[in-house]
Amino acid sequence: MKIERKHYTLHTNKKITVKICHLSDLHFKEHYNLKILESICYAVQKEDPNYICITGDLLDDMSVESSNTIDLLYDFFFTIASISKVICILGNHDETLMKKTGRRIYKSPDRFIRKLKSIPNFHLLNNEVYENGNIRFIGYRQPPLLFEHEVRNEESIQQHLTSIFPYPFSKDRYNVFLSHSPIIVGRSAVQNNLKVFKTMDLILCGHMHNGLVFSWMERFYPPNRGIISPNKKWFPNQSRGILLDKISVIIHGGIIKLSGTSGIFQYLNGLYKPSFVVIQVKK
Repeated sequence: MKIERKHYTLHTNKKITVKICHLSDLHFKEHYNLKILESICYAVQKEDPNYICITGDLLDDMSVESSNTIDLLYDFFFTIASISKVICILGNHDETLMKKTGRRIYKSPDRFIRKLKSIPNFHLLNNEVYENGNIRFIGYRQPPLLFEHEVRNEESIQQHLTSIFPYPFSKDRYNVFLSHSPIIVGRSAVQNNLKVFKTMDLILCGHMHNGLVFSWMERFYPPNRGIISPNKKWFPNQSRGILLDKISVIIHGGIIKLSGTSGIFQYLNGLYKPSFVVIQVKK
């Protein structure tokens, strides 16, 4: 299976050289195309990164947590964690249970979390910090209700972020912030307003599914602009690629572009290639 590969080289004044493979939005479900996971495993192994970062939406819907196929996803995580340390956060789909009526129920996937935390070398960050050598990963778990109408909930998200991470981190390490959605944390005004971002070096996100922009469109389509967002907003900004400002923000295009919760549109997912991002950080 062909994978859309994107490589970014970032320079820093800190004494660090590190390679990160960035994954996001697997949207695992029953009858999943396992060739996708095989291709990702092969790509990660070939890159031989120092770290693998996954920015949420591991599951398409919480109901798959109790399916007969969930062990295939655990096997995938076990395999990539045997290559390099995995740093992972949850996304909104990981806490969403879709009823047959189409109604959404939000709950914590406790059994799924326990299983992930039992995988060697796999670090699931639930508003937590992981430090190793000269790098620090900060994993933010945005409350699921705040994914709906995010712009309208911007103040609530900022308040939540401040309550979880009230102070800036020290500059002794290269600081990487993981957030499933870039809609709020990708904004310069928010970054300037919150102390946690004062010493951040890099922000990794997913959620936007590349704005459903096809690969062949990217040469002439406006940078960072999408066609439609997960919240059904037309032509959203901060949807894809890299945002270069005070803090570099990389938005993963998504392994799956159209999830199972997209209804009949999920069958168009084959028109898109799974995304694979490699980030090289060096002085």
